[in-house]
Amino acid sequence: MTSTDRLDSVWFSRQEAVLVLGVALIAFVSLTIAGSRGSWLYPSIYFGAMVLAFIIGAIVTDLRPIWLGAAIAVALGTVGLVLFPENFSSPNVLACGIVLTLVAASVYQIWWFIPFGLAGLFATQSRTAWLGIAAAAFAALWNRSRIIAVWVLIAALVFGATIKNDLDASFLSRIGIWQDTINHMTPFGHGFGSFFEEYSRFAVRTNMFQLAPAAYNDFLQIVFELGFGSVLAVAFAVACLDRARGPQTLILIAYAAMSLTFFPLYIPIIGHLVALTLGHLAFQRRL
Repeated sequence: MTSTDRLDSVWFSRQEAVLVLGVALIAFVSLTIAGSRGSWLYPSIYFGAMVLAFIIGAIVTDLRPIWLGAAIAVALGTVGLVLFPENFSSPNVLACGIVLTLVAASVYQIWWFIPFGLAGLFATQSRTAWLGIAAAAFAALWNRSRIIAVWVLIAALVFGATIKNDLDASFLSRIGIWQDTINHMTPFGHGFGSFFEEYSRFAVRTNMFQLAPAAYNDFLQIVFELGFGSVLAVAFAVACLDRARGPQTLILIAYAAMSLTFFPLYIPIIGHLVALTLGHLAFQRRL
């Protein structure tokens, strides 16, 4: 067996693991949706679109045209935010899109978007966005200069923490949501996309005077909704990213950082761009 044959054998073995785990995850998530107490229609459509995005990412050899379209849309959204800020009730949603697109623009050399992305970061005043940028910048600089990487991370985190004066209230509300989410976890979960429905039924909601749209932490929310099935989701992600190389991984690093304090996976289009990138990284050849 030649070295090329051995490489292909390893690649196809890993590819088969991704396919098997993916099919198992789809089946499990479908069962949780069917068994949840809330509506099944929206979670089914949303999850189906994520599966489709993953497949497209696996098939398409170059994601640049897709991210170029995302850059145009996010740039228009940024202009709208600057001109009509009163029309944006939750700038964090746009901020997540700005961060992922800004990182992707650096990866795919869509340089004209950089000024729009930076302007959007300052306009949204989103700490979640600065956390994502800090993580991506740290990962990008680590192999070049660890000292610079650490200082860039510290500077971004300090700036993000001081950009608004409601850090205490924002942090306490998230702590309350996380505490309530953990307190209501079950072994088999509540069903994908069921968080809002379940949260509205909580008898006690810590530090919250209104209903939370999500758990403000994608990892906690996945465990809440899938229970033990979240292990399957983690195994699938690990198989997809096994020995993944390339700057596209920075997009997922930025997402992972933002998902610690927000819910980008559950935001339409943004969550699907994450699935698209994961599919692309899962099926590109490792040379």
